[in-house]
Amino acid sequence: MKRILAIVMFLPAMVVQVFGAAPALRVQHRRPAAAAMLQDGRVLCVANRRSGTLSLIDTVQWTVSEKQIGQELSDIVSLPDGNELL
Repeated sequence: MKRILAIVMFLPAMVVQVFGAAPALRVQHRRPAAAAMLQDGRVLCVANRRSGTLSLIDTVQWTVSEKQIGQELSDIVSLPDGNELL
């Protein structure tokens, strides 16, 4: 259920990004592999398998940022405190 909610919440951010309202991110294959919510649902984190990046989507302001954290990601999970990821 959490994954479905995360995907549903991620789609509007993708629409904003496609239509140019969000800052331009580097063109690359991302292939989302997993998603987790942080900060009581205010931040959606998406692990991108192909690019090794973590997309951070602010669900309040609908902004997207991206951090390079590895070569290839397969999963992420938020810790019970809701402020950290594994």
